[in-house]
Amino acid sequence: MISQDTIEKIRTEANLVEIISESVALKRQGRNYIGLCPFHGEKTPSFSVREEGDRYHCFGCGVSGNAFSYLMETRGLSFPEAVEDLASRYGIEVKRQGGQQAPQHSDADEFDKINE
Repeated sequence: MISQDTIEKIRTEANLVEIISESVALKRQGRNYIGLCPFHGEKTPSFSVREEGDRYHCFGCGVSGNAFSYLMETRGLSFPEAVEDLASRYGIEVKRQGGQQAPQHSDADEFDKINE
């Protein structure tokens, strides 16, 4: 299981505007950014991303979330996959509970080791 410290470090390091800008054209409006919602079709921007903080919200369809949920929804990733994606993007080491690091070998290697 991924440590809570790793999740919090990713949450603070991740730039949500940068992540969402890869798939949504965002325009600055005051302290926030707005754009067309990627979760429903619309002609007038109702999708808002906070520059400070880690939240997005669509005033049209009501969806909201953070960097993890955005990747999960738009790319079909599981939570651990979203954590791994963001960790690699920001150069953060993924620590597992109990101090274990993310495995650097395949399941086949582990299977071979167990069966020796």
